[in-house]
Amino acid sequence: MNVSFQSTTNHKMAHAIMNPEIYSEEFFAVTNADIAPRLGTPPIKREYLVKDWLPLGIGGLLSGVGAIGKTTLAMQLGAAVATGTAFLEKDCQKGSVLLYLSEDDECEVVHRLHRIKESLNVGHHSDLISNLKVLSSPMTSLPFFDYQTSTGGAGTTTHFMNLLKTARQLTDLKLIVIDSYTRVNNLDEVNHSNANYVAEKLNALARDTGATVLMIHHPSKTPRDDQYGARGSGALVNALRWSASLSTVKKRQSAAEDGQPILRLSVQKFNYGPTTATTLRRLDNGVLSIGDESPEDEQENEYQHILFKVSQFIQEQTTAGIEVTARNMRDYAGLKGKFGVSEAALKRFCDEALHRRDLMRDESNKFGLPTTSPFSADEKVKSSQSLNYETI
Repeated sequence: MNVSFQSTTNHKMAHAIMNPEIYSEEFFAVTNADIAPRLGTPPIKREYLVKDWLPLGIGGLLSGVGAIGKTTLAMQLGAAVATGTAFLEKDCQKGSVLLYLSEDDECEVVHRLHRIKESLNVGHHSDLISNLKVLSSPMTSLPFFDYQTSTGGAGTTTHFMNLLKTARQLTDLKLIVIDSYTRVNNLDEVNHSNANYVAEKLNALARDTGATVLMIHHPSKTPRDDQYGARGSGALVNALRWSASLSTVKKRQSAAEDGQPILRLSVQKFNYGPTTATTLRRLDNGVLSIGDESPEDEQENEYQHILFKVSQFIQEQTTAGIEVTARNMRDYAGLKGKFGVSEAALKRFCDEALHRRDLMRDESNKFGLPTTSPFSADEKVKSSQSLNYETI
């Protein structure tokens, strides 16, 4: 790598990548493990880039088939953050944005920028121009992740370090979008270790810059029954804190009155809150907008909110060494109870969650969480999964 960082110790990620042995010694120092400073002040409330929807400072994934509108949606998000305006009717933090768009040519990028600008109030145009930075249409392949010539293992490239260097120069950076995973990754994407490495670097980029890092990705080419559907190893999704997909609505075969297909933006993984589904429609200018919520979306959102509460409850009880059965879950039913639903609704939810494998149940009717659940990170919860759970 010939990228020069003045005083790499001031750039934590660059320091870790360029001086791994020194960083390792510093990281594992006993003084670095001291919890006194962490307990000396109250915990900081989690910040959101998009209120209650997309956290600030995490690595995330947006997947969807080609030409469905992923890049347009990411550019709209970038414009909303750059101008401090709403994204799909949700409040955004305002700040700088860096978009790396490697798939579309410059002509298409310019057209989309103009359409997005025209959709904004004139008073926001100066902020859009000042805060939104776009790199597009490189003349050659510029992979961020490739095999190291010295070891043959996964590594970051000069191009990734150049992106980091540019990101560090932007004031109040809030969002980095990388489009797409296929274009910046030369590693075998179905390899679990490689996918973990990429996710690790995206999370590290987010921690180093304080920005949300959103990678755009394509779904699996073959139908699959996993819960996310992004192509390649599931380790990429598992190691990231947030994952969403953009798809056409299959249950409603009708199209919107303007003939455009109805789209669904589904947050399928969110470690810090419930997942959601939002119905979208494409306007005449190509910009995506909130559509009428379908009954399916409403039901799915309700299901995900209950799943979040129940999973959190199971985690808390299991960590405390308390078995979770249908009987003690019923104790928390009722509209004023912990789950906010009636006993009959809770039973219907449990049946559906077991069917989807979002919950597990053993032969003694003890409930547990699948290892794919973000609430399974606790070691006591993990150990409970060694029991003979079966889906009903």
